[in-house]
Amino acid sequence: MWISRTTYTDLRESYIKANEEAKVLASQIRAYETTQDWFRVRITQLEHERAALVQNYMGVTLPVPSIERAPEPNKESPYHPVPHFNDVGDAEANKLGIVWNPDGSVSYPSDRETA
Repeated sequence: MWISRTTYTDLRESYIKANEEAKVLASQIRAYETTQDWFRVRITQLEHERAALVQNYMGVTLPVPSIERAPEPNKESPYHPVPHFNDVGDAEANKLGIVWNPDGSVSYPSDRETA
């Protein structure tokens, strides 16, 4: 497939621009996450201090919430560890009486008994 030089140049320039914007946004997100981490630590510290003051002056024990970052999602493919088919295997299917019909459908023993 052939494209004109101007189209190629326009696409390349838009790619470079989008790539630079992505780098800037990634650094901003990193800064926001750092700020949020600081807020999490500080708010958790204040909650502990408040609970200690209430315990000291009123004798009431309060539960102390802890604000933490959500765990990172697993980067592994969600399809890898989980089998998605209820295939018992040929040997087990023969033991259970599960067979293939000539038309390609599967026949279970309970289907044959009612037919």
